[in-house]
Amino acid sequence: MTNNSYTHDTTDFVILIIPTNLAEQVPTFEVPNFNYQTLDTRNTSNDVLTALKKNGIISFTNVPSYAQERKSYLDSAAACAVSTQEINTEFLFHKTLTDGTNHYMRTPSGQDADDTAP
Repeated sequence: MTNNSYTHDTTDFVILIIPTNLAEQVPTFEVPNFNYQTLDTRNTSNDVLTALKKNGIISFTNVPSYAQERKSYLDSAAACAVSTQEINTEFLFHKTLTDGTNHYMRTPSGQDADDTAP
């Protein structure tokens, strides 16, 4: 398992996850970008709807308090993750799918995600 970490400092982002074998088959397209501050104008709302109908994906810029809210959420998520686990233990995610398949995923406990962790 690899650890891919990065920092994203802007107020817009899009995450798209595609299995590697399908990535080559997916045509490229441009993700329409909209200013959050102008969503209440008629032209912008119509443009957003048109863009969503075309590819089902859009991005926003100038979302109020985005950076602050994102940091607060990530800090809380890290604190929550480590509060229920002992140091050097693992999280085990388990889900039984509708066809009866058991899906398990193990990840590190997240101690390195919280600077205040013991």
